Amino acid sequence: MVYNSVEDINAEKINTRIKDAIKEWGSQDDFFNGISYSKQSFHKCVRENSILPLSVLLEIAKKLDCDMGYLLCEYDEKRHIVADVKEATGLSSDVIDIILNMKDSFLKLSILNDLLKDDYFLAIINLLHMADYHYEKGMELDKIEDKVASDYKNAETLEEKEKFEKRYNDYRAEHKLHDANALANRYRLTVAFYRLLDKRYKALPDIDITDSESNWKQTNPKFKHPILF
Repeated sequence: MVYNSVEDINAEKINTRIKDAIKEWGSQDDFFNGISYSKQSFHKCVRENSILPLSVLLEIAKKLDCDMGYLLCEYDEKRHIVADVKEATGLSSDVIDIILNMKDSFLKLSILNDLLKDDYFLAIINLLHMADYHYEKGMELDKIEDKVASDYKNAETLEEKEKFEKRYNDYRAEHKLHDANALANRYRLTVAFYRLLDKRYKALPDIDITDSESNWKQTNPKFKHPILF
């Protein structure tokens, strides 16, 4: 939030955040040791819903390794840069922290930059997304098939049984097609991953992609070898 006037400041919320942050840090006795403000004075501020002096807030922020805006509840992340990146990208705070901690390692950042621009890496992300879809869709089809099978079992007339049998067969056909697509997606993911490794790490032994293709064809003779992209 942004404070446009003094009236916007919520002292109770700010003091609660500071209290919770100190609790996460450790004991209050240890925390206020070395700060030019006593634990008793802080408790007095909490009781009176008053704001700590600016100099004390700066000391607390430094000891908690957070930005002042976090203590003042302007944003919910301990650092403003994390809040901005999270809002802009949707990445979690933990992931952003991992990336920020790489800033001292040029090599790690270089690898991450290369990966994010690599077509195979982007393909892996897309294929993993498809894998999640196939999993959810498979679970949905399982539930539908179980429901239709139950309806067929409880049908009282021949006409109803024929209707549910046809519906069940339709869902089974859809499920088989779904399973074939899921298997093809898994193969594409495997190929993309190994090609990325082969591209990134030239020192590794050559990977024979045709072995995977051959095995895939043997176990799925009715399906054509899928195109990677």
